[in-house]
Amino acid sequence: GDHRTLDITVKGLPETAGYFEVWLMDRTHQKLISMGSLGPDGHAVLPVPSTVDLGEYAVVDVSVQPYNGKPDHSGDSIVRGPYAG
Repeated sequence: GDHRTLDITVKGLPETAGYFEVWLMDRTHQKLISMGSLGPDGHAVLPVPSTVDLGEYAVVDVSVQPYNGKPDHSGDSIVRGPYAG
């Protein structure tokens, strides 16, 4: 079947008391889909559901997230770039 993944590695992550969340976002940076979190080594392989239109959600964003129980993007992005699937 159609099995898509997002294989991401971020090097040089800053120290944080929180965690790093991976997002897909549209080019206007207004619509976001949470994909999951980076591992402690800065790497993750995350499934991309077939229902996600990668033509629309073509940007990958990694944010620093506090442990506060809120699932929304913190507004603190550390890296952003095009999805190269």
